[in-house]
Amino acid sequence: LRLVSESSRWRKARRTNLTEQFRHCVIWPDFPATSHFLGDGGLVDYVTSERAGGTYAIEAQLLTDIRHLDSRVKARLTTWLVDEQRDGKEWPRITDEAIRYAELRQSLSVEDRLDRLLEYLVEQSDSLGKNLEVSLTTLLARTESTESEEVEQLVITLHRRSLIGAWGFRGPETLVTSVTVDGHSHIERAKEAAVGSSQVFVAMWFDESMKAAYEEGMEPAIRETGYRPFRVDQKQHLNKIDDEIIGEIRHSKFLVADFTQDGDKARGSVYYEAGFARGCGLEVIFTCHEDSLDKLHFDTRQYKHIVWTTPEELREQLRNGILANFGEGPDLDKSA
Repeated sequence: LRLVSESSRWRKARRTNLTEQFRHCVIWPDFPATSHFLGDGGLVDYVTSERAGGTYAIEAQLLTDIRHLDSRVKARLTTWLVDEQRDGKEWPRITDEAIRYAELRQSLSVEDRLDRLLEYLVEQSDSLGKNLEVSLTTLLARTESTESEEVEQLVITLHRRSLIGAWGFRGPETLVTSVTVDGHSHIERAKEAAVGSSQVFVAMWFDESMKAAYEEGMEPAIRETGYRPFRVDQKQHLNKIDDEIIGEIRHSKFLVADFTQDGDKARGSVYYEAGFARGCGLEVIFTCHEDSLDKLHFDTRQYKHIVWTTPEELREQLRNGILANFGEGPDLDKSA
């Protein structure tokens, strides 16, 4: 196998393969995409782009704004699209709010990018040791990378950790490798840890006005279904708070995110924690007091929320929602 890592040669090869049925990807103009006309009068562009992870829609007035985004913002926007597509949304729509979200969101950590790459390779492998040929363009999208060299470094790291076997690039567009037994086990352990956990991460506004909502609503609902609630503000630690949040979310079964806010002051940390959890493949139960419902941002507005007015109402709805989505937890005392 011949190693080809020069991104300029890769992009050149891409451009020479264009045909009349293709146009450029709106987000990544060096890559081709298929344009679809779905009867919206030109107000929305519908695009299929491997570089953007699949299909997406974009409001026409944002086409110029997209082209001027920094490459890292484009990479974060691509991660959002990938996650939306994996959640079953056929045409996730890029709006002005989606762009602002990508601008403000933190980039994935290197460990997250490694896990996403390995998880994708495992998804493509239906047997142990199977030789895989996977598109570099897809890997760019799946790993929040901007250049082929970044994917190469991630691949090198997985190989050094013995999670993938021998590897190389066939031509400028295809990675050839295999997932080792250790690689499959790594992904299996990560999934088992999430499934077996009894911890539920609670993201919310830590204000005195929310005390009853937590103590009389969220906490008892979570415990009554056999899970253990966790709030980062109630844990004593010496680490950076962001490190604690990331670590505890990773060790949780799912996340409860309450988007109740003080007037027009959105709880940015709650949005971040919910987004990070979804990026890790965890389910999120969204809740919100009815007075804050009309202030929800785009990235949660589209999801079903438990809308509550009293702690008692929150407790009942959350308990029912947990049982419906996750069943009884491992800590449930069935003798009571």
